[in-house]
Order: sequence, then structure tokens, then C-alpha cells
Amino acid sequence: MADIQAMFHQVKVSEEDVDFLRFLWWPGGDVSLTPVEYRMTVHIFGAVSSPSCANYALRKTAIDNRKHFRPEVIDTILNNIYVDDCLKSVSTEDNAILLITELTAACQRGGFHLSKWITNSHLVLASISRVERAKEVKELNLDRDRLPTEKAPWGAVELCSINCGWDEEVPKVFFEQWIKWTADLQQITDFKVRRCIKPNDFGPHRKAQLHYFSDASEQGYGTVSHLRLVNDKNTIHVVFMMGKTRVAPLKKITIPRMELAAAVLATRVDKVLRSELQLQLQSSIFWTDRTITALDWS
Repeated sequence: MADIQAMFHQVKVSEEDVDFLRFLWWPGGDVSLTPVEYRMTVHIFGAVSSPSCANYALRKTAIDNRKHFRPEVIDTILNNIYVDDCLKSVSTEDNAILLITELTAACQRGGFHLSKWITNSHLVLASISRVERAKEVKELNLDRDRLPTEKAPWGAVELCSINCGWDEEVPKVFFEQWIKWTADLQQITDFKVRRCIKPNDFGPHRKAQLHYFSDASEQGYGTVSHLRLVNDKNTIHVVFMMGKTRVAPLKKITIPRMELAAAVLATRVDKVLRSELQLQLQSSIFWTDRTITALDWS
């Protein structure tokens, strides 16, 4: 992962448009003087036009330099950078180190500087200059320290349904549930999900399918997706891809309708995975424990 430093400020505003970005400021910062009118000559943070203009400039940089860099480098710029954030996964550490070097050079062709690098590999991180690393890994001892993991916050859904205020005391029943939940967290210490979608010795696959399981309850609904791979030796490997959940609306609706919503959610996840996975997929199979959900609703 990396960040394009001050991305918007690297892109010039057309001369005929700078009048739309006027602002007043005191000469030399002296507030006792009469403010002077200035015009921004680069795109600014907060302007609706800035993200699209900066993204166009970045993509144009990639397209104009196709002949000078490997296809993987150009493809990464075109498909793995969202606004100013780059997120890319590769199969080997050597490839990651090479890609970082080439990505940095390619972006520099357009005046874009990649910084705040972070990775789950000590070897790859060691190849990156300390000043170019993300803040949370700059001071790490790469021989001893574990790389940081970002964790999202959790919340109690039921508290919203009873309109519990931010400063109100949490009812005892919910407090006890919270204590139990935090205690249960210790049980997932050893639970891990591999980032790589297939084992190192699996080899090329000849068949790939996506399988989706969707369901619902009174509290919410969701779907989980798995990728099923078959290689030349007919060895099968199934790997978790992603899950997505939705909290049940405060207004009560029937379970069959919730299950239908879960099935729809599964199709939306399928659309995302099919557009993002760089695999030749044979089919997508959707599983639900109620025939009425898929067959009788329309």
C-alpha cells in the first residue's frame, strides 16, 4: 500500500480556469495589511473537480509511458489506485520490490510521488527508504517487531434500536453481552486467513468457480463468497474471498424478504469480484437454504 503525496497539488489548473479559484490573503501573513487577491494555479483539496482532474492526469501518465514500463506497472496505475491510495497484492517478495521501484519511477514521470509505503513483508519493507515508509512502520526494528495490523471498531447494534443516547448508561443486559463478546475474542487468536488465494505448490488452475452462500435472520442478512479452484491434477482448493453483511432495518420486515435481500447482495458481490479478480471464471453459483428466495420472488 502507498499514498500519492499531495496528489491534487501536482496537477496544474488550466489558465482559463484559474479565475474560478480566487482567494484573499494578507501579504506576508500580516493581518494589518489589506488582503490581496490570489489565484490557485493547482487543483485544491475540497474542490469537486479535483479528484477527477488529478485521476485523469495520473492515468494519462500511465498511458503515455506504456512503452517504458512493464504491463504490470501500467495496469497497477490504471486499476489499483483509488484517488491517491495504491493497493496492490503480488505473489512474491522479489516481484513486490521490483514493482515498487518501477511504480515509483512511472508515477514520477507525471510528477506524482509515491510515499507512506506499508507492506506485510519485512523483506519488502526493508527495501524501502525509511522516510518513504508509512508513519506506523518508520521506527520499527525489522528484525524483531511485528508489522502493525489495522482493526476496525465494533458496535452494539441493539443499542440503536432502543435509541440509547451517547451519554446514557448502557442497560445491564447489553453491558453483559459486551463483556461476553470481548471475552470470546480470545478464542479467535489463532484464526488466520491467507492473503494468497492458492497454495504455493498448487500450480496453474484449469477451472475456477465462485460460490456464494446467503442467509438472513431477525438481526440482519449477509453473504459469503468462496473461490473453488481445480488444477491439472484435479486437486481442489477452496478459499474464502469476502463477506458482506447488512443490519436489519428498524422497521420490521419478514424473514423471506430479508433472505431475498441477502440473495440480491450476493449478486452484487459477484459483480464486484468478477470485475476485480484477474482470473478466467467459469461460473458463479449461488446457494440459499430456501427455494422460495430464488425461485418465487421477482
